[in-house]
Amino acid sequence: MAAGDELSIDPLRQSTPLWRGQRINLPLTAQRILAALYEKRGDVVSYEELSQVVKSGRSRDNIRKHISSIREAFRELDEAFDRIENVPMRGFRWSDPASTGSSDR
Repeated sequence: MAAGDELSIDPLRQSTPLWRGQRINLPLTAQRILAALYEKRGDVVSYEELSQVVKSGRSRDNIRKHISSIREAFRELDEAFDRIENVPMRGFRWSDPASTGSSDR
């Protein structure tokens, strides 16, 4: 399985995302944040962009809590998971090892 194929998200079917073929148990808001990050993988997704996918509690603190729960859910399946990067004062980025030399875009 190629690095880019490790995460499977099907927003049309609204099914649970899969990481390397295993179900990731996430609440709907966390799934929306994950989809936003993965859709723009390699690029910074700002707090403002992420707040648009959160239906309530749009504060930076709340977004950070969702990111933390996403990381925890992935680490239950893969202890070495580190694809979600914090970009200080800007937002978060899904880093894809297949893409080299990503910058703070």
